[in-house]
Amino acid sequence: MANSKHKKVLLVVFGIVLLCGIGIAVSKLSVHNEVFVDTNHPPNSTTSPEVLIDGKTYAAVGIYRASGAVKSGLKSYTSDEFGISFNYPQDYLLFDNHEQSEQNIFHSFVMAPDGPVRQAIIRAEAGIGGEGPESVVITFINNPKSLSLEQWIKTSNNAYSNYHADEPSSALTAATVAGVPAFKYHSDLGLYASDYAAFQKGKWIVLVSAPSDLKNEFNTVLTSIKLNL
Repeated sequence: MANSKHKKVLLVVFGIVLLCGIGIAVSKLSVHNEVFVDTNHPPNSTTSPEVLIDGKTYAAVGIYRASGAVKSGLKSYTSDEFGISFNYPQDYLLFDNHEQSEQNIFHSFVMAPDGPVRQAIIRAEAGIGGEGPESVVITFINNPKSLSLEQWIKTSNNAYSNYHADEPSSALTAATVAGVPAFKYHSDLGLYASDYAAFQKGKWIVLVSAPSDLKNEFNTVLTSIKLNL
Protein backbone atom coordinates (compact mmCIF):
# COMPACT_ATOMS: atom_id res chain seq x y z
CA MET A 1 0.00 0.00 0.00
CA ALA A 2 2.85 2.38 0.88
CA ASN A 3 4.48 1.82 -2.50
CA SER A 4 1.19 2.42 -4.31
CA LYS A 5 0.62 5.71 -2.46
CA HIS A 6 4.20 6.72 -3.21
CA LYS A 7 3.73 6.06 -6.95
CA LYS A 8 0.50 8.09 -7.00
CA VAL A 9 2.26 11.03 -5.35
CA LEU A 10 5.08 10.89 -7.88
CA LEU A 11 2.60 10.82 -10.78
CA VAL A 12 0.75 13.85 -9.41
CA VAL A 13 4.01 15.78 -8.94
CA PHE A 14 5.16 14.87 -12.45
CA GLY A 15 1.85 16.02 -13.90
CA ILE A 16 2.10 19.38 -12.13
CA VAL A 17 5.66 19.91 -13.38
CA LEU A 18 4.65 18.98 -16.96
CA LEU A 19 1.72 21.40 -16.94
CA CYS A 20 3.91 24.18 -15.54
CA GLY A 21 6.50 23.56 -18.24
CA ILE A 22 3.87 23.72 -21.00
CA GLY A 23 2.48 26.91 -19.48
CA ILE A 24 5.91 28.55 -19.43
CA ALA A 25 6.62 27.52 -23.02
CA VAL A 26 3.26 28.88 -24.23
CA SER A 27 3.87 32.08 -22.29
CA LYS A 28 7.27 32.59 -23.92
CA LEU A 29 5.86 32.09 -27.41
CA SER A 30 3.04 34.53 -26.69
CA VAL A 31 5.38 37.19 -25.31
CA HIS A 32 7.84 37.01 -28.21
CA ASN A 33 5.15 36.48 -30.88
CA GLU A 34 7.56 34.29 -32.84
CA VAL A 35 6.54 32.83 -36.19
CA PHE A 36 8.03 29.51 -37.22
CA VAL A 37 7.76 28.53 -40.86
CA ASP A 38 8.32 25.03 -42.14
CA THR A 39 9.99 25.82 -45.45
CA ASN A 40 8.93 22.45 -46.82
CA HIS A 41 5.26 23.02 -45.98
CA PRO A 42 4.66 26.74 -45.34
CA PRO A 43 1.22 27.77 -44.04
CA ASN A 44 -1.38 28.56 -46.71
CA SER A 45 1.01 27.27 -49.37
CA THR A 46 -0.58 25.97 -52.56
CA THR A 47 2.64 25.51 -54.51
CA SER A 48 5.60 23.28 -53.94
CA PRO A 49 8.71 25.45 -54.40
CA GLU A 50 10.46 22.37 -55.74
CA VAL A 51 8.30 22.28 -58.89
CA LEU A 52 7.90 25.44 -60.96
CA ILE A 53 5.40 25.39 -63.82
CA ASP A 54 6.17 27.24 -67.04
CA GLY A 55 3.75 30.13 -67.54
CA LYS A 56 2.48 30.15 -63.96
CA THR A 57 2.57 33.29 -61.81
CA TYR A 58 4.39 33.02 -58.49
CA ALA A 59 4.04 35.50 -55.65
CA ALA A 60 6.89 37.99 -55.31
CA VAL A 61 8.67 37.00 -58.53
CA GLY A 62 6.24 36.89 -61.47
CA ILE A 63 5.54 34.49 -64.34
CA TYR A 64 8.00 31.62 -64.52
CA ARG A 65 9.60 31.01 -67.91
CA ALA A 66 11.36 27.73 -68.56
CA SER A 67 14.61 27.99 -70.50
CA GLY A 68 15.88 26.21 -73.55
CA ALA A 69 18.54 23.53 -73.28
CA VAL A 70 21.57 24.30 -71.12
CA LYS A 71 24.72 24.78 -73.21
CA SER A 72 28.18 25.55 -71.86
CA GLY A 73 26.73 26.30 -68.43
CA LEU A 74 24.15 28.75 -69.76
CA LYS A 75 20.39 28.72 -70.21
CA SER A 76 18.75 30.61 -73.06
CA TYR A 77 15.43 32.32 -73.64
CA THR A 78 13.72 33.88 -76.66
CA SER A 79 10.77 36.25 -76.60
CA ASP A 80 9.07 36.45 -79.97
CA GLU A 81 6.80 39.21 -78.64
CA PHE A 82 9.73 41.53 -77.87
CA GLY A 83 12.12 40.20 -80.50
CA ILE A 84 14.95 39.41 -78.11
CA SER A 85 16.96 36.38 -77.08
CA PHE A 86 19.60 36.09 -74.38
CA ASN A 87 21.57 33.70 -72.19
CA TYR A 88 21.78 33.56 -68.42
CA PRO A 89 23.56 31.34 -65.83
CA GLN A 90 22.31 27.78 -65.50
CA ASP A 91 21.74 28.16 -61.73
CA TYR A 92 19.39 31.12 -62.32
CA LEU A 93 15.63 31.13 -62.87
CA LEU A 94 13.75 33.46 -65.23
CA PHE A 95 10.49 35.31 -64.60
CA ASP A 96 8.69 38.07 -66.45
CA ASN A 97 6.40 40.85 -65.32
CA HIS A 98 4.16 43.34 -67.11
CA GLU A 99 2.92 46.61 -65.65
CA GLN A 100 1.01 49.52 -67.10
CA SER A 101 0.00 52.95 -65.83
CA GLU A 102 -1.67 55.91 -67.52
CA GLN A 103 1.61 57.05 -69.06
CA ASN A 104 4.00 54.11 -68.92
CA ILE A 105 4.14 50.50 -70.02
CA PHE A 106 6.98 48.26 -69.05
CA HIS A 107 7.79 44.60 -69.31
CA SER A 108 10.69 43.03 -67.45
CA PHE A 109 12.61 39.77 -67.66
CA VAL A 110 14.06 38.99 -64.23
CA MET A 111 16.87 36.48 -63.71
CA ALA A 112 17.86 35.49 -60.16
CA PRO A 113 19.65 32.61 -58.37
CA ASP A 114 17.57 29.46 -57.98
CA GLY A 115 17.80 29.04 -54.18
CA PRO A 116 16.98 32.62 -53.16
CA VAL A 117 14.11 32.72 -55.65
CA ARG A 118 12.50 29.63 -54.17
CA GLN A 119 12.92 31.04 -50.66
CA ALA A 120 11.25 34.28 -51.79
CA ILE A 121 8.30 32.28 -53.14
CA ILE A 122 8.01 30.33 -49.87
CA ARG A 123 8.07 33.51 -47.78
CA ALA A 124 5.49 35.22 -49.98
CA GLU A 125 3.14 32.24 -49.86
CA ALA A 126 3.50 32.16 -46.08
CA GLY A 127 2.64 35.85 -45.85
CA ILE A 128 6.11 36.83 -44.72
CA GLY A 129 7.74 39.89 -46.27
CA GLY A 130 11.39 40.36 -47.08
CA GLU A 131 13.81 41.54 -49.75
CA GLY A 132 13.73 39.78 -53.07
CA PRO A 133 16.90 38.15 -54.40
CA GLU A 134 19.51 40.19 -56.28
CA SER A 135 18.69 39.97 -59.98
CA VAL A 136 19.76 40.76 -63.50
CA VAL A 137 16.83 42.52 -65.19
CA ILE A 138 16.03 43.37 -68.81
CA THR A 139 13.23 45.94 -68.90
CA PHE A 140 11.31 47.17 -71.95
CA ILE A 141 9.89 50.65 -71.28
CA ASN A 142 7.71 52.61 -73.68
CA ASN A 143 8.93 56.01 -74.88
CA PRO A 144 5.75 58.02 -75.56
CA LYS A 145 7.61 61.34 -76.01
CA SER A 146 10.00 59.79 -78.56
CA LEU A 147 13.02 61.02 -76.62
CA SER A 148 16.51 60.17 -77.79
CA LEU A 149 18.21 57.50 -75.71
CA GLU A 150 20.44 60.04 -73.97
CA GLN A 151 17.50 62.36 -73.28
CA TRP A 152 15.50 59.49 -71.83
CA ILE A 153 18.31 58.42 -69.50
CA LYS A 154 18.93 61.99 -68.31
CA THR A 155 15.28 62.98 -67.88
CA SER A 156 14.90 64.42 -64.38
CA ASN A 157 13.13 62.21 -61.87
CA ASN A 158 13.44 59.21 -64.16
CA ALA A 159 12.83 56.43 -61.67
CA TYR A 160 13.52 53.81 -64.33
CA SER A 161 16.99 54.89 -65.41
CA ASN A 162 18.21 55.77 -61.88
CA TYR A 163 20.60 58.21 -63.55
CA HIS A 164 21.82 61.22 -61.56
CA ALA A 165 23.89 63.82 -63.39
CA ASP A 166 25.43 65.12 -60.18
CA GLU A 167 26.74 61.68 -59.23
CA PRO A 168 30.39 61.33 -60.39
CA SER A 169 30.07 57.60 -61.07
CA SER A 170 27.08 58.09 -63.41
CA ALA A 171 29.04 59.26 -66.45
CA LEU A 172 27.60 57.82 -69.66
CA THR A 173 29.87 55.61 -71.75
CA ALA A 174 29.00 54.97 -75.40
CA ALA A 175 28.72 51.27 -76.23
CA THR A 176 26.91 48.82 -78.49
CA VAL A 177 24.56 46.00 -77.57
CA ALA A 178 23.72 43.44 -80.26
CA GLY A 179 25.11 45.91 -82.81
CA VAL A 180 22.80 48.72 -81.60
CA PRO A 181 24.12 52.03 -80.16
CA ALA A 182 23.88 52.02 -76.38
CA PHE A 183 25.03 53.75 -73.22
CA LYS A 184 26.50 52.17 -70.11
CA TYR A 185 26.62 53.81 -66.69
CA HIS A 186 26.82 53.10 -62.98
CA SER A 187 24.89 54.36 -59.97
CA ASP A 188 25.76 54.20 -56.29
CA LEU A 189 22.32 55.45 -55.28
CA GLY A 190 19.47 53.17 -54.27
CA LEU A 191 19.44 49.93 -52.32
CA TYR A 192 22.47 48.56 -54.18
CA ALA A 193 25.25 50.07 -56.26
CA SER A 194 24.21 49.00 -59.75
CA ASP A 195 25.36 48.79 -63.37
CA TYR A 196 23.18 49.73 -66.34
CA ALA A 197 23.14 49.50 -70.12
CA ALA A 198 20.42 51.09 -72.23
CA PHE A 199 19.54 50.97 -75.92
CA GLN A 200 16.52 51.54 -78.15
CA LYS A 201 14.47 48.93 -79.99
CA GLY A 202 11.58 50.35 -81.99
CA LYS A 203 9.17 52.11 -79.61
CA TRP A 204 10.97 50.69 -76.57
CA ILE A 205 13.83 51.80 -74.38
CA VAL A 206 15.56 48.61 -73.24
CA LEU A 207 17.35 48.85 -69.89
CA VAL A 208 19.61 46.06 -68.61
CA SER A 209 20.50 46.37 -64.94
CA ALA A 210 22.02 44.46 -62.03
CA PRO A 211 23.66 45.08 -58.65
CA SER A 212 27.38 45.63 -59.09
CA ASP A 213 28.25 42.44 -57.22
CA LEU A 214 26.55 40.55 -60.08
CA LYS A 215 28.85 42.15 -62.65
CA ASN A 216 29.84 38.82 -64.21
CA GLU A 217 26.22 37.73 -64.55
CA PHE A 218 25.30 41.19 -65.91
CA ASN A 219 27.98 40.94 -68.58
CA THR A 220 26.97 37.36 -69.43
CA VAL A 221 23.42 38.46 -70.16
CA LEU A 222 24.36 41.73 -71.87
CA THR A 223 26.90 40.27 -74.29
CA SER A 224 24.56 37.43 -75.26
CA ILE A 225 21.62 39.60 -76.32
CA LYS A 226 20.41 39.16 -79.89
CA LEU A 227 17.68 41.28 -81.42
CA ASN A 228 15.14 40.53 -84.09
CA LEU A 229 14.98 43.93 -85.78
